[in-house]
Amino acid sequence: MKNLLLILLLTLAPFSVYASDPLLDAPCTDDGCPEFNIENPEPKEPRLNVPNPYWAVKPVQCTTVENMIAMVSKYGEVPSIRFEGMVSTPTQPMVIANYVIAMNPNTQTWTLIEFQTANDQACILATGKGELIFKSDGIKT
Repeated sequence: MKNLLLILLLTLAPFSVYASDPLLDAPCTDDGCPEFNIENPEPKEPRLNVPNPYWAVKPVQCTTVENMIAMVSKYGEVPSIRFEGMVSTPTQPMVIANYVIAMNPNTQTWTLIEFQTANDQACILATGKGELIFKSDGIKT
């Protein structure tokens, strides 16, 4: 029976799998590795150690195009920059999307919005506060 278990163990050992999350594999230096605190899981240094691009699932807020326009208008934000691009969706490989930075010129708050008008969907990708700076020309808004 011992021999059977030993043979089974030696047979399956080469097929064992080691799972590793590249986002959690902290890069270590000669000074040591970044500290990880279970009660405060944010590392003291960035720990992204991924050799290739990867798909990230991020929470974004989406609504209809009409509701999004009403929402940013409520904060006095108006379209300041618009550009067209492509985006993948769960149901379609590529969809044309319009990206808009809506900005309030008085408070300098801004919202980056992705509009997929074919799907009647608008999603907030980011929000913030501050002036728009175009580094290539040195132009500020």
